[in-house]
Amino acid sequence: ASQPIFISSIDMLADFIGTCLLKDLSQRADLGRALARHLIEDQTADKMLGRMAQDIQSIDPHTPDATLRNLVQAYALHSFGAPNMLATERAHAIGSFVDALQQYPSSDQYKTLAKTLVRVKDLLGQPTRESQVVALLSRQGAGVCMAVFAAQQLLTSQGEQAMDSGPSAHAHEAAVAIRAAALPSTRPISQYADIYVGHHVVEIDVRGDITMRDGSGSAMVWVGDIKSSASQLGAGLQRLALRLTLLEWALRTVRPDLQSVFKTGKLYLPQCEAEDVGPLHEVVPTDHLFMVVGIW
Repeated sequence: ASQPIFISSIDMLADFIGTCLLKDLSQRADLGRALARHLIEDQTADKMLGRMAQDIQSIDPHTPDATLRNLVQAYALHSFGAPNMLATERAHAIGSFVDALQQYPSSDQYKTLAKTLVRVKDLLGQPTRESQVVALLSRQGAGVCMAVFAAQQLLTSQGEQAMDSGPSAHAHEAAVAIRAAALPSTRPISQYADIYVGHHVVEIDVRGDITMRDGSGSAMVWVGDIKSSASQLGAGLQRLALRLTLLEWALRTVRPDLQSVFKTGKLYLPQCEAEDVGPLHEVVPTDHLFMVVGIW
């Protein structure tokens, strides 16, 4: 049986794609550094902080949810997402914001958000580009949550293209999954609002493969997800959509010459339920193909 893979650093993401792409495995470190440099040059940290700030500012300050009211109050005092801030100013605001959250009785609900912010604060505090790259490559760095955010930005544009164009009666679920995978988080702070909190570990149940089509400028990627019941179909497709697009983002970053990336997600279900679901969920405009595979 395949063992799940847990990607918790940019180095591990580079290792994942490098195993498939490189004959000389000593070059994998170069892939990791390329991914980290792209995140820095694309100002992904500022974009992610801006998304978080936007989500917090959209909360009704009179919401009955105390957890959300505390967020609004803390951000009003320490606006880490304000435009045109120096890196040192933004890092200081993040630190003060996280300190404020820890004073509230419900501070446990902010753990993932605080973890993301602390890691970004560490990145912003690095004095040189080289030390920023090193920080992003670390398992304790913000690299993975920034890479997932970049992938979700790519998914947002793909979700706008997704439509029920596949031959399967279930193509609608595939389109919904692509759109849902671009949403803030699978572990929200509150059921009353979507606040982007970040992802620090990406689990892939079945490793799959990445192959390059010689001379065609295209790549083929597949990974798998295992679910115990067809009732988890939507969640499984959503996980596959995000993981495939994370790999697509990494591939397009290190191989900007790629014309297309064809993505296949295999959802493994118990055999008796897989037969009821049907074999294919295809979303043509985004080059996604979802397959339902029965296992005993």
